[in-house]
Amino acid sequence: MDNKVGVTLGENASIGEDCTFGHNVVIGDNCVIGNGVTLHHNVVLYDGTRLDDGVEVFDNAVIGRPPRTAGYLMHKITENLAPVHIGPNSIVGAGVVIYAGNEIANNVLIGDNAALREEGVIEEYVVLGRFANTSHHTVIKRRSKVMDYSFVNAHSTVEEYVFIGANVISTSGRDMRLTGPEVGPAGGVHFKKGCKIASSVTVLPGVTIGENAVVAAGAVVTKDVADGAVVMGVPAKAR
Repeated sequence: MDNKVGVTLGENASIGEDCTFGHNVVIGDNCVIGNGVTLHHNVVLYDGTRLDDGVEVFDNAVIGRPPRTAGYLMHKITENLAPVHIGPNSIVGAGVVIYAGNEIANNVLIGDNAALREEGVIEEYVVLGRFANTSHHTVIKRRSKVMDYSFVNAHSTVEEYVFIGANVISTSGRDMRLTGPEVGPAGGVHFKKGCKIASSVTVLPGVTIGENAVVAAGAVVTKDVADGAVVMGVPAKAR
């Protein structure tokens, strides 16, 4: 291990061979770090975080942050979430924040300043662009891409081989309430296998985008899109 100045190592942390740590790295209790892992400057790993072989985490990333509540948050926070697990050869960009309870597979690329809320699943070969955000209880399946500045709302599923362009927003509630019960799983958006969402699209809660469907740039999707359909406009309609 190449141990730089100011590395803090928690109790019972396990470090593999040929690891490289930058300055001011913090590794919590019971963390498990595989072989050939690189942690750049100021990386923070909360207790129990597991990084498999070949993972690289860039400067100022925070992995395993516990969720907290204040203000008007309607989502009930789950206590004692499982630690984050990141699979082999994945890359976590600078300034990324990954909340506790996330399971991230192998060969995943998470761009700079992305943020992943708690209890998500990211499957293998997924790409999340810079400043991309996922809310809680989201699933992004293998070989899909969510590009820069896009937001995947709570309880959403992105199936395999889906492309979501830059600045795509899936919303979490139709009535913009400040208080009241959580919308819950019914508010999640379902992006089915192979669909393609162009840049600057807005998708309303509970909508399903069909398999291999295409949504044109700038569209506002207010209702389900059929498999193989091409939709565009405000509101989005088949063309």
